[in-house]
Amino acid sequence: MMGNFGFLSETLLILCITYVPPLNWVFETRPVAFPHLGVPVWPWVTVLWLYDEMRKYFVRKDFVKLPSGQKKFTSWAFRNTYY
Repeated sequence: MMGNFGFLSETLLILCITYVPPLNWVFETRPVAFPHLGVPVWPWVTVLWLYDEMRKYFVRKDFVKLPSGQKKFTSWAFRNTYY
């Protein structure tokens, strides 16, 4: 919960410093133009998201249930990509 609060407060602070005119004057910043707002990054973000979701699927797909009720993952994806 604190991590989410920190992420949101940091984002709001950056947006205020960048786009509120009096703060622009104080911090000597200017608004970011639309083409630079992360639009060029979306294909890369999509690829990273798809990679991570496929990795999680393959990690969870193969497991052996032990008599104690625990799961033992046996897949290649678990051995080589689980962190």
